[in-house]
Amino acid sequence: MSWRGETLDRVVAAVDYRAITERDVEIEFHLEQFLNGEQPAGNPDEKAREEVRNRLVQQALLAREAQNLSASPAPEETAAADLADIQKKFGSPEAYQAALKALGLDTHQVLDRLRLRETILELIDKRLRPQAWVDNSEIENYYHDTFIPAFKQHNQGPAPDLADVQDKIRQILTQEKINKLLDQWIFDLKTTHRVELFSD
Repeated sequence: MSWRGETLDRVVAAVDYRAITERDVEIEFHLEQFLNGEQPAGNPDEKAREEVRNRLVQQALLAREAQNLSASPAPEETAAADLADIQKKFGSPEAYQAALKALGLDTHQVLDRLRLRETILELIDKRLRPQAWVDNSEIENYYHDTFIPAFKQHNQGPAPDLADVQDKIRQILTQEKINKLLDQWIFDLKTTHRVELFSD
């Protein structure tokens, strides 16, 4: 199949006419295994394939947004530190090299993908975290309505005081708000960019 003069495998999606292929989906699926310290293996089922494709679409939209906003790319040192942490998960240099070979990417390609992820995460944090403010009443409601019932269901004895868990609850609620804001942002980006999904 030809896409802008290049010979590619089956195109499963496109963002502003930039193709996302079946091979891209497989690499991303195996990359997730690799980042978790697992040997890349197997192929995604239909549900996983759709999830990975959608994630690549979102990644492409946010990468384009970072470019449009002239966002600074993540430092090379950050990606290198991330990769060092990933290497430790494999337990030995031999296991890491085997995983890298199974992934089908070289170290520079992995570092490029890690830098892109870090750049996107920083963009999301800078744009959305200021809008994800959590006030004390929300923390108190979560503590009484969600935390306490869940704690009693899985533990015996008295629950921790609100003061002891309020920072953790604030983090949970902040992340929930960021996730909702991100979903809306992605939805809005899909209306301003050309996004196409292709089925079999």
